[in-house]
Amino acid sequence: MKISELANHAGVSVSTIRYYERQGLMPVPSRSESGYRFYTRTDLHRLRFIVAAKNQRLPLKLIEKCLAALDGSQNPCAQIAALLREHLLRLDEQVRAIERTRHFLRDQIASWEDGALPTSDCLCAILETGALTTHHRRTKMNQSTIELYVANCGLCEQAKELVEEVAASCGCQVNVYPADSDRARSAGVKAAPTVVKDGTVLFCGLPSKSELEKALGV
Repeated sequence: MKISELANHAGVSVSTIRYYERQGLMPVPSRSESGYRFYTRTDLHRLRFIVAAKNQRLPLKLIEKCLAALDGSQNPCAQIAALLREHLLRLDEQVRAIERTRHFLRDQIASWEDGALPTSDCLCAILETGALTTHHRRTKMNQSTIELYVANCGLCEQAKELVEEVAASCGCQVNVYPADSDRARSAGVKAAPTVVKDGTVLFCGLPSKSELEKALGV
């Protein structure tokens, strides 16, 4: 089939196909005797795969790795699944970063509206200072110590990021210890992750953000 037919079957433009060829995602096509680019059903399947991956907002570098798995792996879906799991972890971190930014900006605007931000030594206190709401000042008066007991696992890493984020909003100090340490055993820790506040076990496992905020009085 010609490039226009390929584009029509895949639902993309001719320029998009040529772009994917320049990026090395699509192979250089063979040419007919008259000099026209000639594409096969295999090319169409490959292009549809690329379009599906782009629709899921996968970056080109990741799509390239997925295509390499299709080209050279005996079990490509398993390899692609592993690549996507890594991508999901990065997406989760991006979501958490966006959520932290959202909370910060919301608190900053509220603090500015309450007149709680300094107005000197900066161009705009909303972006140049930390949120100083009355609630934050009150909770910092009653600082608690949070102990987090973790192992070497993804769930524990999520717990660490969550605990540090929520604890920072209420002025609590966070100490992280191995779940198999003597300190953990003396604290009655039997699983990882475990969250302990002032000597009292709050959670065994990963709590939700709302559960943790409620437990810490945020």
